[in-house]
Amino acid sequence: IYAQTGNYLNNVGIVTAPENEPTKKTAKLIPAEELLGLPENPAVKAIVDEARTNFNAENEKVIVDYIPFTLDGQREKCAHTRDQLREFDW
Repeated sequence: IYAQTGNYLNNVGIVTAPENEPTKKTAKLIPAEELLGLPENPAVKAIVDEARTNFNAENEKVIVDYIPFTLDGQREKCAHTRDQLREFDW
């Protein structure tokens, strides 16, 4: 298992759990800059490129072109009060 840890992929976390003993897992952090020199894997690149293309295509779609109020996504507002997105008629 690979896991991003910290902000902006500053570290890559590698979690290893043997199939026959998954409770005996180990974890370590590797600074992302130490991995920059690794060769690119063409099969992984193809998967990432396809995912990026699909993501970009979906996120280019305009679903609602105008909202007559300001959306406030601050945690204090969203977690503890009724916010605008809950009231929006999807």
